[in-house]
Amino acid sequence: MGGHTFTSDGIVVDMLALRAMALDQERRLLHVQAGAKWEDVIPFLGAHGLSVSVMQSDSPFTIGGSLSVNCHGWQNNRPRSPAP
Repeated sequence: MGGHTFTSDGIVVDMLALRAMALDQERRLLHVQAGAKWEDVIPFLGAHGLSVSVMQSDSPFTIGGSLSVNCHGWQNNRPRSPAP
C-alpha cells in the first residue's frame, strides 16, 4: 500500500488479467484467481447473498497479493469461526 514491498531492481509480477471467480454455492466456497481485487470479490459475493466476514481496511488489493504478504483483517467482537 505504501510502496514498502517494492525494491530497487526488483521484479513485479502483474497478475491483474487473472481475475475470474466461480462460486460453489452448495459448499459456499469461492474459487478466485490471484489477480482479482477485493473490490471485485466483495460485490460478487454480495450479489449471491454472501459477504466477507473479516476484511482488511482497504480493498484495492489483489487476492494473490494479499496472500503473498500474509495480510489479515479485523474481527472485532466476533468469536473465532470453527474450521470447516
